[in-house]
Amino acid sequence: MLLRVSEIPEGHWGPGVSRSWRVGSSRVLHDEALRAYEAGVFAVLRTYRRSNNSELTIELIPYASLDDARSMVPKLWSQRESYPESKLRVVDERIIEGEAIPDVENVFLVEQVTTGVAKTVRVAIARVENVVLSVGFWDSQGDWTWSEIKEVASLQGKKIREVLGANPLRGGRSGVRRAV
Repeated sequence: MLLRVSEIPEGHWGPGVSRSWRVGSSRVLHDEALRAYEAGVFAVLRTYRRSNNSELTIELIPYASLDDARSMVPKLWSQRESYPESKLRVVDERIIEGEAIPDVENVFLVEQVTTGVAKTVRVAIARVENVVLSVGFWDSQGDWTWSEIKEVASLQGKKIREVLGANPLRGGRSGVRRAV
């Protein structure tokens, strides 16, 4: 369900890290995550890298219901861990809600100015059905614009819709697991 390297616009991306985990197995737990844990759903994350110290991260987190996913969009950013491994320090942060991006809903945008390897962090968090998606861009040069990040979020949202259309989330736990 995640975008392939070849599907990322503005080419020259290479593969990075991919991982998955059971939703609700982290230290920060909300009722929504506990219900997802009970449903047995797994989240996935993939990074894409460029040689100029740029990194694009896409994370998909399915929840047990549409309402749970809707309520988790703003919570996802507030529960994130800081950047201790990257030695980034946030200098300024701006949050924008209510932007429109095709193929996704409940859009929440975050832009940070940081010190360290990355100078700019831009993240779009949104929802497609019961799946929350996060598209994050870390860059040392600030060369990716919001329109490019929104384009990736839209492409990922469209891909999620295609997969969910082929495998509707009906019929209990097994349907939820197939979503990611």
